Amino acid sequence: MESNNDNWSEKLSETIQRIRKYVIFILTYVAYCITRYIVLLFQRISWGIMGVEYIRRDARRGLQYKQSAHVQDIIWRRKLYDISIAHPVNFITVHNGFKHPTYVLKQKVTLYCLTKHEAVFVETTENVDIYSSDVIPAFHNAQFKHAQKIITMPLASFHKMASDLGEPRMPIIWISRTWRCGSAIMRQMFESIPGTMVIGEPDALTSLSNLERDQIISKSEYKQLLESTIRILCKPNERAKLVCIKTRPCCFRMVPDIYSTQPSIRHIFMYRNSLKTVTSVVGTTLNSNILFQIVRFIVDNNSLSKILPCVRRKMYDMFGHLNKSDKTLKDTAPNFSTVGIIIAGWASSVSKCEELRNYNIPILPVIFEDLIKYPRKTCELLFEYFHIPEENVTLAVDGFRKDTRRASTILARLPLKNETRRNIEPEKRAEADAILKKYSLPKLGERYEIPGFLSID
Repeated sequence: MESNNDNWSEKLSETIQRIRKYVIFILTYVAYCITRYIVLLFQRISWGIMGVEYIRRDARRGLQYKQSAHVQDIIWRRKLYDISIAHPVNFITVHNGFKHPTYVLKQKVTLYCLTKHEAVFVETTENVDIYSSDVIPAFHNAQFKHAQKIITMPLASFHKMASDLGEPRMPIIWISRTWRCGSAIMRQMFESIPGTMVIGEPDALTSLSNLERDQIISKSEYKQLLESTIRILCKPNERAKLVCIKTRPCCFRMVPDIYSTQPSIRHIFMYRNSLKTVTSVVGTTLNSNILFQIVRFIVDNNSLSKILPCVRRKMYDMFGHLNKSDKTLKDTAPNFSTVGIIIAGWASSVSKCEELRNYNIPILPVIFEDLIKYPRKTCELLFEYFHIPEENVTLAVDGFRKDTRRASTILARLPLKNETRRNIEPEKRAEADAILKKYSLPKLGERYEIPGFLSID
């Protein structure tokens, strides 16, 4: 009896501590937002008096190219959650000075995000390699955590500098994916190859994709920015003989435009079993903080979703509506549960990959389960496909043994028990099956091989 009371007290204490932690986090974030608003108001006045705004305005007009890179020191940073898309609002900054745009070509300066009017870079500390998955798995989070300065410049200066750089001087492999498909293993595989630089989820591309999706910029502006962004991301680097860019799932919609502007880029599309995708997103991503737990609770409650329809719509935009041209689920999407939204994103992406291959865009589908079951054979086939020297296969396979999130290896922490459809509630299974049927895809949990996938046989 005493043991049960102790366990109950311990759980209550843990719950109180968690609530306290999240309340402090939310209050701190609110304080940050208020402080940033006050600082921006003050800067409007002070920058006008100091002439800072005058130089910024002239730079936007193309009159101050040599001083168009505005360097600012970071004094405070905050994000609401780790997977939020990079944006200048992540930082409170103060004026440092103006530099020539070539300042951002320094190795410790990297492109952070794009807005309608500016390109935003961050400068990180000398002793941190933000490209390495050993630092932080996601590139945008490594930039956020280790940034010391931000550098902003008008898009006209950004384009001129990209034009001066010219086409990337090294081959590029572009890794597109679905949510929670095990792409971290693919990244570590390529990262283990000498002379290879992997950029894992650069939000310069994510922010650009969203600018075009939300029609904030025109199609012509988007294509010009896409070309310039790729050139800047792949700027000359002494250590890089090969560049791999692993994007967020929403960036898959960019592949046709990338192929039309940069046909030399080679493409991979990585995906996994539909059931395992759902259980992984629900059990990991949507369970990572209390905010996502609240969002999931609202989405799966029909009464609350009717009161707060924006929550379900926002979640659908993040996880489900990855391809804006896809109208397959237009009428039914507003009523989807969490499982339905995740499956909608998976089905749309898999269907899009098949469509791109039908249009002769050379994208190679790779199935996660095959990669895990046959790591060496998969590496050998991939290296042959991308003309990577065979002697690097052993190094790449060793990359599987490294885990960027825990002390154990990725392979060791894969679920030991078989996940079945019974892990999903019957009505949500039926919902998922109905969505998959609209895309002519098999039922939840059944293996699907995109034509032309990397076959191990």
